[in-house]
Amino acid sequence: MKKGSSCLVIFIVLMCNVAAHAQFKAVTVTRDSAQRIQYLKNKARIQRIINDTSIYFGRGVAKIKNGDIIIAYNKAKKMAQNDLSQSIEIHVKSTVMSIVRDKKINKKEISSSEFKEVYHISTNTHINNPKRYRFKNYPAPGDITYVFTTSITDYKRRLKSIYNKRKSLVTTNLKSGNEAFERSNYMTALNDWSNAKKYSSHYFRNLLQYDCDNNKSIENVNSYLEDKVDNFFSNLSLTFLNTDITYNADGTLNGEKPMVVVHFYVNRHDSLPVKNIPLRIGFIQGNGRLNGSLTTGRYGQVEIPVSSVDASNKTTILSIEIDTSRIAGINEFSNFNLPKARLALNKIKTIAIAITPFKGKSGKIQKDLSSELISKIEDNGFQQQMASVPGNQVTRTDLYNISSKNADYLIFVKINAKSSNDIGGIKNLWISHESGYISLYKLPGGNNEIKRENLSTVKGFGVSSNLSEWDAYYKLKKVITKDLNILISNLK
Repeated sequence: MKKGSSCLVIFIVLMCNVAAHAQFKAVTVTRDSAQRIQYLKNKARIQRIINDTSIYFGRGVAKIKNGDIIIAYNKAKKMAQNDLSQSIEIHVKSTVMSIVRDKKINKKEISSSEFKEVYHISTNTHINNPKRYRFKNYPAPGDITYVFTTSITDYKRRLKSIYNKRKSLVTTNLKSGNEAFERSNYMTALNDWSNAKKYSSHYFRNLLQYDCDNNKSIENVNSYLEDKVDNFFSNLSLTFLNTDITYNADGTLNGEKPMVVVHFYVNRHDSLPVKNIPLRIGFIQGNGRLNGSLTTGRYGQVEIPVSSVDASNKTTILSIEIDTSRIAGINEFSNFNLPKARLALNKIKTIAIAITPFKGKSGKIQKDLSSELISKIEDNGFQQQMASVPGNQVTRTDLYNISSKNADYLIFVKINAKSSNDIGGIKNLWISHESGYISLYKLPGGNNEIKRENLSTVKGFGVSSNLSEWDAYYKLKKVITKDLNILISNLK
């Protein structure tokens, strides 16, 4: 190739390289310029948001990591939401403090001021339909910026509406509770008051101030409701109408079941019945069986459904109180004392009777003597039960078996009857001899014989052996009943 031609080729190649480099540099400058312009636009837009005094705004920034832009967007969005809430909170705090300063309220009194309730509801009100803005690669490449804004005017309008609705929930229930209380519908009043307390606590942290009694005096709703409930329970009276309740050795109650009545004292001397209030009964001493739940009737009365008690206890003590677990919403309150009442049920002392078998007309004689002894025991105010002593003497086993039936004492009658015989030389004349003893045992225990009365021998006469035995028995029975009275006279 000629030298001139070579130079021409080299020149052309160099010119092409220069042109390519110039084109690459122009593209780079154009891209950098576009990013710079977008950056400035984003900055200006955000600055306009910051300078807009008609809105609240919140901002969040997150880095794009591993190319996952969705995660970065969500993170920035959450940060912006939190920032917006904090922005509103700071504004409300500032407003409250400025009002406090204007009204010259001591900072220590803020906790009980009307402004704290406004502060609470303001900072916890849901932000309705905020505007949102997203900025990519701002404030630096790889960054995501998220901005939330809401109109201050719209927010305050919504805040006022929510505040009034929530306050109405409190005041409406408070008023209806007071009205029910004036009509003596106490359980309805408690239900309405508990609803008012619930809404006051949930929406206003128990800081709401209101003219609760409609007497142009503003007071704390929470304190007012606590006082109303405490006053109600403090002036309740639980009274047993029948207190002389006894039960037998088998645990069954004698006569009517115990009854309690609940009254509310409107003043020192006047009271009104409380209907539909639930009660709870328990055993402080002893135990027994209860049937059904307790709720007072129209006149505040309710019968205690005790079907039986454990008769191994000489005294059973019942306790009755208000069953707060069945009063809806009562756990909203804490500062009240519940009235209680107690009733002692006493077991009637029970005397067991055992008569030893003996020869002769033992079956008929035992039946007749048992009837006589039962009558005497009941006349003296004791319960009785028949017992069995198989042998001629009372053993420890006998005492244990009789004690297991909840008897308190044992009367044991031992009769010795000799065979009757005719009287020599006298036609159709027979004679019988009977003697024995009567013993008193204290139960339970071992061989706890308290006292024994020996029965003097008696003679019975008759025209036959049978008649002489009955004559001797009737004479001995008089002695037995006399000695029985002596034995049990000191047991009452």
